[in-house]
Amino acid sequence: MLYFLVVFISHFFYKSMVFRWLFIPWLQTELDAFADRLNNTKKRADRNKILLHGVPNDIHESPERYGCLDFKVLNCVLN
Repeated sequence: MLYFLVVFISHFFYKSMVFRWLFIPWLQTELDAFADRLNNTKKRADRNKILLHGVPNDIHESPERYGCLDFKVLNCVLN
């Protein structure tokens, strides 16, 4: 009985590791593609929206083109 239990657990362990080895990289690739697609497409127009209109990556890279104000908080060490 103990041998059967050890074989079952080790078999389950190997199946689990193969699943992780295959699934996690695939899932990360799909999530990266989704994030790229979402951040590189222009959102739908909305008259009630106060925020900027445009492609999020473009707004992040050159906010001055979109009339943004710089509210960046710098991390500096105070002496």
